[in-house]
Amino acid sequence: MRKLYQNFIKSTISRKLIFFNLIIFMVQSILYLLFWLFKRENLILHGLQQFYFPLNIHELWYRWYTLVTYQFMHHPTSLSHIFLNMLTLFFVAPLFNMFLTEKRILPVYLVGGVFGAFFVLIVYSVFPAFNSISDNSYLYGASASIMAVLFAATAFQPTYEVFVFSIFRIKILYLSLLILLIEVFSITSNNHGGHLSHIGGAVFGFGYVFLLKRNMNILKPVEKFLEWVGTYLKWPFSHESNIRLVYTKYSGSEEEPSRNNLNQGLSQQETIDKILDKISRSGYESLSNDEKETLKSFSK
Repeated sequence: MRKLYQNFIKSTISRKLIFFNLIIFMVQSILYLLFWLFKRENLILHGLQQFYFPLNIHELWYRWYTLVTYQFMHHPTSLSHIFLNMLTLFFVAPLFNMFLTEKRILPVYLVGGVFGAFFVLIVYSVFPAFNSISDNSYLYGASASIMAVLFAATAFQPTYEVFVFSIFRIKILYLSLLILLIEVFSITSNNHGGHLSHIGGAVFGFGYVFLLKRNMNILKPVEKFLEWVGTYLKWPFSHESNIRLVYTKYSGSEEEPSRNNLNQGLSQQETIDKILDKISRSGYESLSNDEKETLKSFSK
């Protein structure tokens, strides 16, 4: 158990997010099964609903915490919902980390989800089509947060090409726009709020990087707060470097190559850190051709 915990602490933030979502879903599903066996499933559904985001602004006043909790909640009977969300995050997160530092994925995830929720709340308040359903409507799921991560990566390097199902290449911009278009045309389906929150998350992710490229980091206060939490309270979302020192027994013939390999690994990591810092300050386009090639080769 201790080894598993250590591996968890050393894992990337995106993997920790996937882990927390899966654990919470498992707990919900087990509770639902137990209540269902005694024909009391309505009780557990009502209890879980306390962590969903209410689309009634009056109810939100005393359930403000749902701005965060709803991002980790999925319906206990919908295995496809949690599976698709976590699968998407699994593939999108490495793309995000290619252009932005690892520590930024959690602020984008959390604030993207908050923005997506408020976007739905505003739309429900403005348009008459939603007046009759807002009082009994709730948001849950990580989709808005994941859309924020996807569109942040898209805004940073829209011409980057990805393999789709290992069959054909497509620029990430076109893929993201296709997804967004599907969400727009799906608003009239039964899941109005869900699709609207996805759009809100996408708008936030794109807008965040748009401003970041112009040296306006709107998430800096959130980043500082999460850094403080991770440093002083040992919050499990803190991230440790993947580089570790390896000690071996002395051998005259092998000592020098081992030291060289270690120095080379440290030198490569320092180079990548410098490139990522430069991207954060001045944007991807500020990189030289050699720096772009180094970043590209490191991500393979």
